[in-house]
Amino acid sequence: MHNDHLTTIPDYAFNHTNLTIILFGLENRRTSQPIQSIGQYAFYNVPNLGLLRIFSPNLTQINKYSFAQRMRLLSDTTLFIYIGGQMLNSTSFPLTSLSRFRNRRVYLRLYFTNLTYLDENIFQPFLEINPLSIVDMHSSNINFQCDCQSAWIQYDYLQTIEELENRVYGYKCWSYDFSNCALNKQKKNK
Repeated sequence: MHNDHLTTIPDYAFNHTNLTIILFGLENRRTSQPIQSIGQYAFYNVPNLGLLRIFSPNLTQINKYSFAQRMRLLSDTTLFIYIGGQMLNSTSFPLTSLSRFRNRRVYLRLYFTNLTYLDENIFQPFLEINPLSIVDMHSSNINFQCDCQSAWIQYDYLQTIEELENRVYGYKCWSYDFSNCALNKQKKNK
């Protein structure tokens, strides 16, 4: 669906076991997808979904159950989720909004957003549910800051300065010195 008049993806929007790709909006079009919100359990009954792309400059909030999955897949396929929109910010994702994938491996790309940090209470559980899940902070997230709110990523997930060896792609703060951050000091003392 591209550039229609849909402003909300409703609760339980999709119920199709064979659906594998859902696309809303394009970031390179002059007209925009006017989606403002995603309802609860919108993709709950789409167990074979492999690619979900939602781009809307009006999207402001992700519901805490928007991406919840009903069934665990028998196969080991990755779910690719691309979310973008200039109104999305660091508080657009409530607790548990990214932790209801039933242990499924997820590649989450965030692009053209106004995220300034990744909230540890949201994104750390996402990364811990499946050890192969990845967050991709696309380079179009120009407002992302290397401050103490981002220190947890370096502390918990830095493997090497090489970006593709880490589970948070595009994170521009790998070499940043977070030694003065309270979070970092607390974890080092444990």
